[in-house]
Amino acid sequence: MGYLRLLDGTVSWVHCWNVLFDGTIVDATVDQYGPLWLGDVVLVAHSDPLARNYLHAPRHWELEVGSLRANPMVGPLRCVSGSEVCLLGVDDSDRPWCSLARGVLRLLTGWTLDDRLVRIAAGALRGKATTADVASTDDLTRPLLTEHIQHPGRQHHQPWLAAVFTELT
Repeated sequence: MGYLRLLDGTVSWVHCWNVLFDGTIVDATVDQYGPLWLGDVVLVAHSDPLARNYLHAPRHWELEVGSLRANPMVGPLRCVSGSEVCLLGVDDSDRPWCSLARGVLRLLTGWTLDDRLVRIAAGALRGKATTADVASTDDLTRPLLTEHIQHPGRQHHQPWLAAVFTELT
């Protein structure tokens, strides 16, 4: 289980697939995304650049957000995963929360995500910084999961139903 970055740049923050012994990805449930991915059942070779759109078991990071509350300039943000520590600085002083959220999402996924997703994560990060000393990457991805669930409806796609159920309607 992990994340799947779709063709339009959005992310399914909860998705499951199988991996064969040779690294080939077998995605038998991807038809739920319709035109936002590659087809009904997808085989992606480990060497295919599209394999990078599948992120299995994303690494969990703790974000020390309490320091942001005391710093009027916002940043840096200390991120901890096991024994690894990463300091994220603000690279856009006009949008410091978006800058930090973009950095956390890149640290979490390795992907550069669109501004809409970054703004949602920035809101979650800023909100958490006002109420806690420590947040997690889950605190940022929960609102992104909600956004992804709502996304196909805004794209005027019909909700996905398995064929066995559509025959009953």
